[in-house]
Amino acid sequence: MWGYLLSVSISMGITLFLVSNYVGAELTDLVTGVVGVVVSIIYLKTVSVAVNETYINDSDLVFETTQSDGKAFLPYILLLILLPAVRFSFPLNVLTKYGYATWIGAVIHIVVLISSVVMGCGNQFLLCEKNALLKLIKPMVTLCSLYAVANLMNASGMISLIARFLADIAGGLYPAVSVLIGAIGAFITGSCLGSNKLFCALHMEAASTLGINQYVAITASSAGGCLGNMICPNNIIAVNATLELENAEGDVLKRTIGAFAVMAVVYYILAMVYAYMLFPNFGV
Repeated sequence: MWGYLLSVSISMGITLFLVSNYVGAELTDLVTGVVGVVVSIIYLKTVSVAVNETYINDSDLVFETTQSDGKAFLPYILLLILLPAVRFSFPLNVLTKYGYATWIGAVIHIVVLISSVVMGCGNQFLLCEKNALLKLIKPMVTLCSLYAVANLMNASGMISLIARFLADIAGGLYPAVSVLIGAIGAFITGSCLGSNKLFCALHMEAASTLGINQYVAITASSAGGCLGNMICPNNIIAVNATLELENAEGDVLKRTIGAFAVMAVVYYILAMVYAYMLFPNFGV
């Protein structure tokens, strides 16, 4: 698997850097993900990979479709075309007036409508919208609650108190500690977004108190949040449900906790190197 992992990680890393720096933050994850899929397909088509029986899913679930591969990728292709088109057709202050989620969400809905018509299921568009809304009600309530908690903590001064406490305890090791905080936040909330919303202001204040680059502290926490997703109970349960694995949560956690520990140590070291050696004045 090493060749596959290297090809995908290097190609996605380069794409991540180029898009985030020269195109725009709105498209970074989308374009990087599509590149990862394309590189994966090319690699698996051109290089033979040995099959490990341990990782074969024995589920009887069978997916049947009459759609072509081109139609399957149509929504992603449309997003790659329409998002940049809208982004660079209007002044940024116009788009951000109502928030990124508003205009990006509008574009996504248009893409879904077009894709449903092309795939011959346009009459089910409203039904799909209804089903999606019903499925997302609980996550939306959770996310809104997180925003409420974060706003309450900011308004009451709790963030300032916690930031000063952590700054005093961690001292110069704070960049590494921010990775751990981000991981804990994702483990608890179930997402990197939730972790960032809870702790972004905290990291800004703590880093300012210690004279550490705020950008590094925040991004270190966000990276830690990505790691926290590896061991987050919500994600493990979702994966097991998707693969129809029964009572396998413990086994999955045992497999991921080791990788989490190794990557966490790597991220601790990188956060310190970035904060004090490579990017101490980044963005300042």
